[in-house]
Amino acid sequence: MLRLIPLPYKLGAIALLVLAAAWWLHSYGSKCRAEGEASGEARITLQWQADTAARDKATADAIAAAQKRAENAKKHNDEVLTDANAKLAAIDADRTSLSGLLHHANDQIHRLTAGQASDRLGLDVLTGIAARTAEVDRRYDEYDRACQRDAVRFGALQDQLREQL
Repeated sequence: MLRLIPLPYKLGAIALLVLAAAWWLHSYGSKCRAEGEASGEARITLQWQADTAARDKATADAIAAAQKRAENAKKHNDEVLTDANAKLAAIDADRTSLSGLLHHANDQIHRLTAGQASDRLGLDVLTGIAARTAEVDRRYDEYDRACQRDAVRFGALQDQLREQL
């Protein structure tokens, strides 16, 4: 029966079959390409979302760690400041006490000197003046050493606080 169909029709039928196959392959390829692009876009979107979530989590963790470090530093600074204030209060009390002793000794020297000037007490006055003068000198030296110790402690405290800032 195929022999009865003229050749141009056969060629036309073959051409139609080839065109139909080509059209089918083209439409199938377009469909596959569109699905591939859609799945590729979906995959990229998922990767983008995962990357964004990881970046957001890393940022949140870094912020939380920085806040924790800041809180710990503030707590430590408060402890150091409280300790420093207590030390400064003790230093001030020591200086006040030592200053009071020095003033008292100076007053005694002045009284003894006034007594000598009136020549009422004689040799006892001179001995007392010498003893009081030696005591005042000793206390002034003690006061100077205390001030130097306090200056060293205060310098060390400042260095410690500078590290925290």
